Amino acid sequence: RSLSGLGLGTDFCPFYLLRRWQNTHLAHAKLRFCRLASGKNHQKSSDKPQTRQTPNRPGPSRRSPIPGDFFVFLAFCFFGNLGFAAYRSFGSLYFSELFGLPAVSGLMALASASEIPAMIFGGRLLGRFGHRKIFAAALAAIILRLLVLSGASRILPIALSQLTHAFTYGFFLIAGVDWVNRRVPEDRRALGMSLFSTTSFGASILAAGIVGGFLVEHGGFSRLFSAAALVTAFPLLAVSLRWFGESTE
Repeated sequence: RSLSGLGLGTDFCPFYLLRRWQNTHLAHAKLRFCRLASGKNHQKSSDKPQTRQTPNRPGPSRRSPIPGDFFVFLAFCFFGNLGFAAYRSFGSLYFSELFGLPAVSGLMALASASEIPAMIFGGRLLGRFGHRKIFAAALAAIILRLLVLSGASRILPIALSQLTHAFTYGFFLIAGVDWVNRRVPEDRRALGMSLFSTTSFGASILAAGIVGGFLVEHGGFSRLFSAAALVTAFPLLAVSLRWFGESTE
């Protein structure tokens, strides 16, 4: 007998109820999917392309100024190293004329060996005595070395004068590097070091080589070393007057 004949109607059929439940949930799922899809499309359409604004980038940072006494220091290094540059340019030639070529290597090795204790203890001595006194000692050693070379012709005093290389090169270099490191701002320190090296050990050697060659040809080695000692006396006087202020104390 049919269910409708019993007065129950088709809604009472379990299979019909199951199909109706499925259709209802499918409809709700389709509706949610459509709403989701329409929401995304609406969001995409509403997003207008915006012009990308580049933030105002600040210009290059202003570099710190180099202190004015740095250029006075460069002039001091140039004239202070002229005497050492004269020895460096013509010392080997002078030794070979006096004692022959085999003695040159021994004298040069003696000078180089004296640099080792200077490099080891130079920092401690610099901290104890300060820049001004170390510079003064280096310049005084240069003058002593040049005077020995200008007047001595025996190997013993010349060999002893080679030991002053620890002061004339080692201490001068250590004090100069430390002075630049303390006085020049950090962002200009690389420039300061390049100017110090170029002026002290580049330009001075070039000038001493040009002028020294002329003096050797017209007056000999004695005149060359005497003139170099005289030139070195001026920066020694300058540093003794404390031209570089507190930084060289």
